[in-house]
Amino acid sequence: MYLFVKLWNPKPAWYALSEPDREAFIAQAQAAMQAVSEKGLETIGWMELRDEDNHKNSGYKFASVYKVPDRFVAIRFHNAMEEFGWYRYFDQVNAVGKLEGPGSVLKRIMGLKKPPRR
Repeated sequence: MYLFVKLWNPKPAWYALSEPDREAFIAQAQAAMQAVSEKGLETIGWMELRDEDNHKNSGYKFASVYKVPDRFVAIRFHNAMEEFGWYRYFDQVNAVGKLEGPGSVLKRIMGLKKPPRR
């Protein structure tokens, strides 16, 4: 099982869209999400981020979290967002990784070596 986390801010192009154009775009986005959902994408949740509650905030206004069965569905999800134009309207960063317990990740962190100089 993998997690796919999106953090995003609207771009000026989003603000320039009319209400009907925004509605049409969101309908298109929902259709693309449905197609990926049929491959195993599960929405955990969406949120508006509260920077005032986090002194180490990301600078992003919105986030969403998804579970996907494997990295191929994660790639398909990213590709779907590109194909229907999500990135045209939203500045976004993605984080994707295999879901693990803290122990295995902390073990790898403990074993990190300083990278060689370039």
